[in-house]
Amino acid sequence: MKVAGLIVRHANIKYDVKSEPLVLGKLDPNHIEVKDGAITMNFKYENGKITDIAIKRLNAKEINSGIDIKRITGNFVATEDHASITNANISWNNSEIIIDTANVNYENWGNGNNKSWSVTSIPIQGNVALKDLCWLDSTLASTKTILNIDALIDGNESKLNIDKLLIQSEKNDLFVDIAGHAEKDKYGYTSFLANIKKIQIEGNAFSEFILLPHLDSTITNHLHRLGSIDLKGAIEKTTENATLKGNIDTECGEINIHIESDPDKIISGEVITNKFNIRQLLDSEKLGYTSFYIKGTGIEEINTNSNESIIGNIEGKINDFEYSGYKYTGIGVNAFSDIDGIGGEVIVNDENLKLNLSGRVDTKTNVKNCDLSLVINEFRPHSLNLTSDYIGDNFSLNATANISGSSISNIEGELSLDSMIVSSGDIITSPEYIQIQLESDGIKSKDIHIDGNIISANIKGDI
Repeated sequence: MKVAGLIVRHANIKYDVKSEPLVLGKLDPNHIEVKDGAITMNFKYENGKITDIAIKRLNAKEINSGIDIKRITGNFVATEDHASITNANISWNNSEIIIDTANVNYENWGNGNNKSWSVTSIPIQGNVALKDLCWLDSTLASTKTILNIDALIDGNESKLNIDKLLIQSEKNDLFVDIAGHAEKDKYGYTSFLANIKKIQIEGNAFSEFILLPHLDSTITNHLHRLGSIDLKGAIEKTTENATLKGNIDTECGEINIHIESDPDKIISGEVITNKFNIRQLLDSEKLGYTSFYIKGTGIEEINTNSNESIIGNIEGKINDFEYSGYKYTGIGVNAFSDIDGIGGEVIVNDENLKLNLSGRVDTKTNVKNCDLSLVINEFRPHSLNLTSDYIGDNFSLNATANISGSSISNIEGELSLDSMIVSSGDIITSPEYIQIQLESDGIKSKDIHIDGNIISANIKGDI
């Protein structure tokens, strides 16, 4: 006797692991409830074995997750060394995936030794509404974006090729064109290459973008102000190294990124931009354009308390930076981090501002120690468009700070300003100084001692 067909209608299936809580809105393998399931299948035989399965109809609703499978159809043919799928259609909720033809060749799947398989080019097309994937991520339930997908893949047991992957939103505010491959060697190590030919995101797409529900409003606003984003580049991982390089073109300007890591977990990279509009990005009228080059290296280390920390350094050069209508030039940044803390130096060598700010913050304990030193040789606030006063005046000073504490409630230490000189034409003021000492009982009481040639005071109170 042979079964020529199978028809199931109005099937209801319920499965629960009573010791596990029910999670609604997601596909929960511990709680499955299927209603109105239906299937119509026809079978063909060769030498007493089923070789051809035609699914005429398959539909069902999974109540807990909200997945509504409206239709699964297709023809499935299998022999001892070959299988094929033709005219496959998967439709659920408001989405649909179509596979025209897929051919799979395989060997030794019966005896369990030296199994191998290969897949010829499989064209995949369809329309996917992001809200229909809310059973994977509940934040997608409110999205309205529908993506058109066109893909072509092939591969075997050790390599998968994505010859084409095109994704485009129905509103044309999101476009993705990538290709790549993933490969596993005989030792089980996986390498991959993703060639990003083009990723374009228009400003309106951010409100629907898949990551956006996880971001706070400040980051969301910054992304909106970037406007249209056009990204090209590549991501590559081998057994030895990992590389990310690309070019991001936005309405605010262009950014070039190149980051690499090696087997010793040493990460190095650089970021370059030219005339980037930070006024638009940060929505501030006082800001303007900036151009900079930053490079750095780092390595992750475990300290004696088993805490992770990054040991590394960053070097940067800001060619120009606009603020309040003035273009600052000659800005250099050097920063470092180690197991005990962070530190660095900022040098400005502009014609109207020459300063050196250096310091270090120890972060290895709850009570943070901070040492800062500031030397200003030239500071002309009127020329820098910071004030309408002090025309022609030049300020200089030295300042140091040595403070510690875990919050404003227990901060203590010493601040000092000396060699404060104001030059106005031929008139030069005598050097002035101020020294401030902060003492705390560790709870809320504060003692502030101020000493200088222009003021002396003692302040005591509770904060």
